[in-house]
Amino acid sequence: MIHQIPKDFCQFYIVRHGETTMNRDHRIQGHFDSDLTNDAINQARQLGKELSNIEFAATFSSDLLRANKTAKLIQLEKKSTIIATELIKERKMGVFEGKKVEELSQKLKKMLYMLSDPKQSNIIKSLQVETIEEVTRRVNLFLRKTALAYKNKRVLVVTHGGIIGRLLLDLSYQNVKSFEDLKIANLSYLILNSNGVEYEIAGVNNIDVLTTEN
Repeated sequence: MIHQIPKDFCQFYIVRHGETTMNRDHRIQGHFDSDLTNDAINQARQLGKELSNIEFAATFSSDLLRANKTAKLIQLEKKSTIIATELIKERKMGVFEGKKVEELSQKLKKMLYMLSDPKQSNIIKSLQVETIEEVTRRVNLFLRKTALAYKNKRVLVVTHGGIIGRLLLDLSYQNVKSFEDLKIANLSYLILNSNGVEYEIAGVNNIDVLTTEN
């Protein structure tokens, strides 16, 4: 189903990259990068076929390899130019990058789960982790600029689970309050309408809410 674009809005198809070897090993990636798995390569090509009837005016990706390669696979048959940008890359996770959660010390685990609390900005900075405010600022900048440049058009955006989760939380999707309530599968996507000021969710694909507060 192709969703209608409200007048003077841009419609974003915001896709999470394909599974990587670090995803498969349950490691925290952040700005670390790793190769796509063979399954991910096949699944990205399949998603490209599923979206082939949608005309995208432009294709953007995070400048991290896993997102950029996924975008190229999705648009393989159309041979579209991919515009890579650091504005939609995953949140920098500092000292946690490359580590398995279950291998962290109890102290680091406690700190990891404090990273979504703006009141803990001093701890976040000391761990070389990007703050939520910093992530939100750059993602909003990308959305505003792109929405104004592509009014009444659709664009494909390949990014990361953390970025999609942040958008869903900020837009109060199904009353979700934390990342723990969301399951954002690799190659799932969010359809977002925006005119650079207003934002509305038009649909989701393969994104599940585990618990909600009504």
